[in-house]
Amino acid sequence: MNLVELEDGLKKIPGVTGVKVVGQDQPTEIHVMASQERSPKQLVRDVQSLAAAGFGLAIDHRIVSVVQVHASPTSNGHRPPRILIERIEVSKGMDSDWVKVVLRHPNGDTSEGSCTGGGSRNARGKAAVIAALRALDATLVERKATVDLETLSVQRVDSQDTVCVRAGFHQGGTSLSLLGTAAVEDDIASASIKALLQALNRKLL
Repeated sequence: MNLVELEDGLKKIPGVTGVKVVGQDQPTEIHVMASQERSPKQLVRDVQSLAAAGFGLAIDHRIVSVVQVHASPTSNGHRPPRILIERIEVSKGMDSDWVKVVLRHPNGDTSEGSCTGGGSRNARGKAAVIAALRALDATLVERKATVDLETLSVQRVDSQDTVCVRAGFHQGGTSLSLLGTAAVEDDIASASIKALLQALNRKLL
């Protein structure tokens, strides 16, 4: 197990500013420095989800420590704007689900996209992500960028399912693999879109 690769992967979690992994063949301590935009509990879940999905490691939450530092506010004292979920519509068929996603942009405009996927839970999550990407088409074209879904997985973390979305972001001849996670609180579709937006918001705004 290459702990340096694990450190590099964990640094891609939104809000994380520094990571130190201690151990030899397996991590025995994981120290995370992060901003205050997300709760320590969610950050620990993200660490567990990324380690499981990206490296096949089951991380005990007790070895993860999180230190949060106050981030400098924006000029108006508010958090940076984000693209948010306005509405999700899911229609269930015999063998497939139809998902429609409406997103609200920081300027107040909305955009929508839809996709049909298989009838399984994971297939519904993937359809929701593709629908959200279609809703982002105009934004991506404006930035001369493209995004594709690389993987979507569901991990059990502390008795709660968590969606882990890895997306490929391509712009100006450069490609990045971005990761986002979200707890499944009501439906796999909304959690999958939240995970996608968590991964992409910093690149789109």
